Amino acid sequence: MMRDFLHSVVAILVLAGPAVADLPSKVAYPKPVDAGLIGEDPYRFNGVVISEVGRGSGFCAWNPRTFFSAAHVVFEKGKWTSPPLWYGAVHADTLDPEVEVQSRGYFRWHAYSELLALNGVDHPKTFGKDVILAYALKDLVEGNPAEMDLKGAKNLRGENPVMITGYPAVIDYTQESNSYFMHQTGPVTLKFHNEAPGYMATSLISTGPGNSGGPVWSQTDGNPWRVAGVLVSGLPGEAGVYAFSGNVNSLTRSVTPVVRDIPSKPVTVGGVDRSSFVFPMTKPKRIPDGVAKWTSFGFNVSKFEKEAKVTKVLISLDIDTTHRGDLVVWLQGPDGSVAELALEEGGSEQDLVLVDKDVSDSFAGIPANGRWLLRVQDRLKGDIATVNSIFLEIGCD
Repeated sequence: MMRDFLHSVVAILVLAGPAVADLPSKVAYPKPVDAGLIGEDPYRFNGVVISEVGRGSGFCAWNPRTFFSAAHVVFEKGKWTSPPLWYGAVHADTLDPEVEVQSRGYFRWHAYSELLALNGVDHPKTFGKDVILAYALKDLVEGNPAEMDLKGAKNLRGENPVMITGYPAVIDYTQESNSYFMHQTGPVTLKFHNEAPGYMATSLISTGPGNSGGPVWSQTDGNPWRVAGVLVSGLPGEAGVYAFSGNVNSLTRSVTPVVRDIPSKPVTVGGVDRSSFVFPMTKPKRIPDGVAKWTSFGFNVSKFEKEAKVTKVLISLDIDTTHRGDLVVWLQGPDGSVAELALEEGGSEQDLVLVDKDVSDSFAGIPANGRWLLRVQDRLKGDIATVNSIFLEIGCD
């Protein structure tokens, strides 16, 4: 599996610089978090993020099913990669596959890839859009997620206590080995300064490669720690953050339909792209009994970029019937490509239920936009079949 290769990858942030002894003592450096605190706030919100690019950090915030990380953790060579893996509250030498969660998709700023192509990955303007909001179909933490500070960009400019947490893979200046022990830098009272819209930096905190995507915490007026932003850059004696403001509501609004217990229709929010869309149908409909004629459920897909090609198609389906063997069910793409989901199989068994059936191979490379059809026939008389729900998920990364 990809984790076997990726666990050895350590170069997320590019750090360079002198050893600790040569750095000014005013700089705060990462140190391991006490194991007894891993289940406490704010440490329990942290997680390791593993992608096709390599290793990063992340944190569960806003919703128990969502986590933030840095965009460059899932972007490589001009391409957005597949949704990453999440490992919550890790504190060990190795990652435990028992706690692994495969995220289903992620939302990101459309401008990030354009700014990266124009300015490079380490430019302040690029860092100002360097964030993703990923989602899963299960809770990533028990209880409430981390609280976001939507005035983070303002509060990081003040003399407030600040702390960075996460999973640096290698801390060059302390010679830490590649491990999955949670670290914290701070708390320390300092100011960040503006470098570009959405991006702030300081020269008084250090971190390590692998910590990209971790939370930058701020504490104001004696309140509990809140997430003020996402760590997106670092060198010994320097750290940069994608700072939270009201703009981040565009990401949370975009992901809202898919983190509900019953997903609803996707919404389009200006400036936000995503790795996949979920198209639901939840209004029950009866199928004509014993009629060799298709009943079609249409999904008009137009939310992807004009030239987007399909890489992932998942279908979930719930049909009530007393004779599953009466049913023929196809999924048809905009170009006429077809995946057979049922072909008069199952005899007198009841109901046809599919959960995230992967039919990607039948549609790989076709245009994503257009009219998709879920087509059903009940070919034998004697009972009534009712389609209760359909959830079509299409991805283009």
